[in-house]
Amino acid sequence: LPGVTSLDLRGEKAFTFGTNRELVLTLDLFNAFNASTILGKQYDVTAGGNTGYNQPIEIMNPRLLRFGVRFQF
Repeated sequence: LPGVTSLDLRGEKAFTFGTNRELVLTLDLFNAFNASTILGKQYDVTAGGNTGYNQPIEIMNPRLLRFGVRFQF
């Protein structure tokens, strides 16, 4: 299979409270271009049905957006 490329992005903003307290907000975007890259194919020539020979058996996860909050003290 050809090489796999994926663009993942991350942004974060930190807010400081007092001397040792920090609130961090994060935003992650995985597979930004929403590529349906094939990660695995069936190489068994005796396999039949929907997963027959040379059919994709695994593709990359779709675009995913994740929010996060972290409090450090």
